[in-house]
Amino acid sequence: MLRLFSVLLVFGLACLIGSSAASAQDKEKKPRKTAEERFADLDKDKSGDLDEEEFIAPVKDRGEEAVKRMKEAFKKADKDSNKKVSKDEYKAWVEQFRGKKGKKEKKEEK
Repeated sequence: MLRLFSVLLVFGLACLIGSSAASAQDKEKKPRKTAEERFADLDKDKSGDLDEEEFIAPVKDRGEEAVKRMKEAFKKADKDSNKKVSKDEYKAWVEQFRGKKGKKEKKEEK
């Protein structure tokens, strides 16, 4: 009886681990949205520019600190200081952000 229980437990764990691995692979296969696609998703009013509210919308539920950081990022992304982020400004900001993130990950690997 104990042996049967052990076999079932091992089988159950193997199934659980297998499904977790499959889920992780599914997530990895899912292509990343391009900066242009993300911009289009954020541009709720379809004006062709992001205002501050549209820009910070993805982090609004993550607390004050996240909102504060995104407001600072908005100011940096708004290169011409017109209180709007154009598609080109957004793409440049994303590329700059990816570059910084990549450098940080490389430092952590060392």
